[in-house]
Amino acid sequence: MDEVDQLLERLRRETHGKLPLNVYRRIYETAARRGGTFVEIGTAQGAATIAIALGAQAAGQQFHIFTCDPFITGSHPRGDSIDAKVRVVQRGFERFGVAGSITIVVGTVAELLAADDPRAISLLMLDADGRIDRDLAALHARLASDCAIIIDDVEDRIYLHPTRRGLRIQQKHRLTHLLVDAYARRGLLDRREALGQTGWYAMGPARVPAEEIERLALGAYRQLVMTTVTLRDATLKWRLYQWCDRHVPWLLRAYKSVRRREPETYLAK
Repeated sequence: MDEVDQLLERLRRETHGKLPLNVYRRIYETAARRGGTFVEIGTAQGAATIAIALGAQAAGQQFHIFTCDPFITGSHPRGDSIDAKVRVVQRGFERFGVAGSITIVVGTVAELLAADDPRAISLLMLDADGRIDRDLAALHARLASDCAIIIDDVEDRIYLHPTRRGLRIQQKHRLTHLLVDAYARRGLLDRREALGQTGWYAMGPARVPAEEIERLALGAYRQLVMTTVTLRDATLKWRLYQWCDRHVPWLLRAYKSVRRREPETYLAK
């Protein structure tokens, strides 16, 4: 483990980053090769934002990052208000010495464009709610021709998350996978590499209006109408969750506090 890995491992630990170390390293290296305007949709706790900033900073690049997130209740980071969540993220930026190069926008891509309207974007990272059609439709015309595009949660999987009332079916990853496939076939994205659940892309040759990007997404959303889960496994996990919640709630809380990348049960579609 070299000095960069040590730095990024500290970043993961101190910001509760959810991505594997090798993914943060690849994000860091991607930013180090370019300067200019960077955009991130889905700040969460700010670990990837900092990795981007550290990479560009170490390479002596001139850059600025616009990162946006609605910071809704129940999302990371923890906080009882939007302002509290933003303060947590801002403290992380300050701790790693990159706060001056980052603008936080509360909201979605719409609020970002209303507040700053970035152009000639040289690095775009999408790690929000899976609706990359919304983000690409808004930003594609603003991307530089050599823009590096990083998209998280691109594997074709369905997850189940137990709650006190039942099981929540989460198809964010599958939706992202389907949308990326549609856009790659149309020539909007050029696949480069994948590390785990995170994919790297370049701008494809196609240049289409935002309305066409949104229309191309329709087929992906239609495939979400029907899905298959293993009922026996789903029921077993929900019963286990209920038993722990009733008899050993401290154990359930401990599990939630330490789980990192995959807090939900994977079920093949």
